[in-house]
Amino acid sequence: MAKNIIDDSEKKAISACGSISSISELFPQYLLNIKEIGTLMAKKGKGSIVLFASMYGMNAPYPDVYKEPMNKNPIEYGVGKAGIIQMTRYMAVHWGKQNVRCNCISPGPFPNKKIQKENPDFIQRLSDKSPMCRIGQSTEIAGVAAFLLSDAASYITGHNLIVDGGWTCW
Repeated sequence: MAKNIIDDSEKKAISACGSISSISELFPQYLLNIKEIGTLMAKKGKGSIVLFASMYGMNAPYPDVYKEPMNKNPIEYGVGKAGIIQMTRYMAVHWGKQNVRCNCISPGPFPNKKIQKENPDFIQRLSDKSPMCRIGQSTEIAGVAAFLLSDAASYITGHNLIVDGGWTCW
């Protein structure tokens, strides 16, 4: 059941980034899903929740990166992701005594394979803004998520772990 809730909430979180109207419809369900998962974990006395935000929850996008044909990164995306970062902190405090940890990952530039193939100029502009001069690979996010969910991170809660190749260093 929890896996279905997690999968469902992630799908809604991703789709909620499209427009303000979809956020208002879907975000309450996302919150209810997280509340349900956290409550179940608190009853068990242990758990780890990892949410996904974005570098744009902390920094505004560079306008020159999002040239045509790429869509501009909308303001509601950044506002929503900033809210997820802050919500992570609140949940960490709320469930901390029940040994439930809540952390957040803020990925940097991780465009999907289709975007990489269809928009090489966009990929180059993203890479040029990173001190590591490249975009991220999915395994670089998966490893961070596995760490935060593991016992190796048992004393980490309320943290936003930025995985962006240094993008937010500037």
